[in-house]
Amino acid sequence: YFNKHFDYKKDFLQLMYVARGDFKNYKKFSERKNKAISTGSFQILDEKSIDYSFRDCYEFYKTNVTSEIRLEIYKNSKKNKDLIECYNSEIILQQDFSKRDYYKIDLNEKFNEYQMFICGEELGDAPGVSFAEGMKCGCVFIGLDDYCYKDIGLIDGYNFISHSNDLNEILDKIKFYQKNFEKLEMISKNSYNIANEKFNSDY
Repeated sequence: YFNKHFDYKKDFLQLMYVARGDFKNYKKFSERKNKAISTGSFQILDEKSIDYSFRDCYEFYKTNVTSEIRLEIYKNSKKNKDLIECYNSEIILQQDFSKRDYYKIDLNEKFNEYQMFICGEELGDAPGVSFAEGMKCGCVFIGLDDYCYKDIGLIDGYNFISHSNDLNEILDKIKFYQKNFEKLEMISKNSYNIANEKFNSDY
C-alpha cells in the first residue's frame, strides 16, 4: 500500500512499541487458564460509512473490515469458547466510545488470567498495541507470521506463536500448546524477557 502511493528508496527506522508501565507479570503461569484470550475491536463499514480519506485503503485491501481475524474470532466465539475467550468488540458508528463495555475490561488482569492471547492485526498487518501489553504480562502472544514482528526480534516457537491468519490453524496451535505446557511456559519466559527489555520508552 505504501509503495503504491510513495516512491521511497531510503531506509526505514522502526520505532519500538511501548506498553504502559502498569502492565505487569504477577500471576504464576501454571495457575492461569490453559487457553487463549482474544482482544481488540473491529469495524464493519458500508459504502455510506466509509470515510473518503480511507476509501482507497479499503479498496486496495478489498475488504470493508478493519480486522478480519478479530471479526472471525468474534463470529465463532461460542463454538470455540473452550479454546478462545473472546473479548473482541464491534465499533458502531455514532456511539459514545467512552460508554462501551470493552473499555471497562482490565486487560492487565485478563492477560494474567490466561496463558495465551491473540490481538488480531489490522489492515496492512499493523499490530494492535495490546500485543506488547500482553507480552509484558507474561502471556504468550499468538500473532501473524509477518515481518512486523520478525523485525523486532519475535521468533516463532521461541518467544511467540505465529499463524497465517487462518482461524483453524490458530485453533490447532492452541490445542497443541494446551497439551505441551513446558514448551508454552518456555515461550512465556522468553516472551516476557524481550518485552521487558524492549517494549518501554527508555529502549
